[in-house]
Amino acid sequence: MSSFGNLLKQKVLPSGSRINLRTKFHTYFKQLAGDYISSGRDTLQRIFQNPVRSTLWTSAVLAVSYITSTCPNKQNYYASLVESAIDLWEVPDLIRNSGSASYIHKCLKLFSKEQIRYNNLGLFAIIWRDDRTQSCYQYAEICKYTYPANGGGNFTGLLRLFLFDRPQENGLERIQNIVQDRILDFGFMGKWWFMSHYMDSYDINPDEWETPKIFEKLTRKESD
Repeated sequence: MSSFGNLLKQKVLPSGSRINLRTKFHTYFKQLAGDYISSGRDTLQRIFQNPVRSTLWTSAVLAVSYITSTCPNKQNYYASLVESAIDLWEVPDLIRNSGSASYIHKCLKLFSKEQIRYNNLGLFAIIWRDDRTQSCYQYAEICKYTYPANGGGNFTGLLRLFLFDRPQENGLERIQNIVQDRILDFGFMGKWWFMSHYMDSYDINPDEWETPKIFEKLTRKESD
């Protein structure tokens, strides 16, 4: 028996008061249910009156909800980075893509130096390079009470990056150079797109037939 039911059955309240209290609860929940039913009925009427608009709004809400729920997190990026590194190490040097190896090696080097930063912007995520390790941060940069609007941390560092990095450049050129120099990856719909691009042909070396080792092997076969 619930404590509320026991309270109703206590002799402190007369029987008439208990009945009055039950009536009030019954009336309240009945009115609440009626409001929800009326609101649902009005919503259905609007949907039938404007089916195209309602379909577009519903599709937009579902799309945003799906994109937000599938936005990759930091742990997912580190797991993808390690998996890509293992895939590259299993490929022989002669057929390994130099572009893929260079990109993964750069990311692993920054990871070992604690210079990789992650920001979730709702619909997508960004992995970017910082100049300092996390242990070199000042207290004002990591204290959430210093920046009550955004909490400080990585988001403040990313915002400061676009505002103050490369002061000698202006306009679109400045943003383009910052993106090329700082942004390591772009996460959207459960996928890291830069890493996926570099690892698409990681086992295909475009310079395979131009390496000195290949020429040495071919010349040895011809001489034999």
